[in-house]
Amino acid sequence: MLIPKQHHVKDKNYRKSFKDESCWSCGTNDGTVIGAHIRKGSNAGMGRKPSDDLVLPLCFQCHSDQEDNPGAEWWLENVLKPIAQRRYQIFVESK
Repeated sequence: MLIPKQHHVKDKNYRKSFKDESCWSCGTNDGTVIGAHIRKGSNAGMGRKPSDDLVLPLCFQCHSDQEDNPGAEWWLENVLKPIAQRRYQIFVESK
């Protein structure tokens, strides 16, 4: 059985592009937003960052919180659920 080779994107310009974004967790745009790697389920290993196509913008505070609470649960509670709730609110307000 062949195991597909996992890609590993390294793109410094892409990581820098997050500085003008708002934090996907709290929504702030205070100049501290950086790209945060999603580690759970990534192809990263010991001492190796995940691929840069697994990066989302987080402010310094949220990035620190995410690093203190690694794993999928943090991303679910602090990014995915708020995105879903904001999208629903936009839908309700557009009626």
